[in-house]
Amino acid sequence: MSTVHDGTVATPALKYWRLHRALTQAELAHLAGTSESTIVRLERGGRTHAALARALTDALVEDMAAWMRELERDELVTDEGVDVTQSLTADQRAALARATASV
Repeated sequence: MSTVHDGTVATPALKYWRLHRALTQAELAHLAGTSESTIVRLERGGRTHAALARALTDALVEDMAAWMRELERDELVTDEGVDVTQSLTADQRAALARATASV
């Protein structure tokens, strides 16, 4: 997710992964322990220190783990794979569609 340069880290795919996880900027900021304005700045090409890049990565991974636990609890994980559409709200499906269309 990141590229190190001069002691700071670029996060070029942050917006993609945030949208892929169907998180708002505020939700990701909360999960990573930072401000929403920091998320906005990073998504616009800003750089950050490695510790925050790691916190963002951890937040996205932890959110994914929680999401998978919910899918398993709701029995949406089957031998054939995961039916994610049943567990997403309309807003989350729209965000996911936008994120995957731009890749």
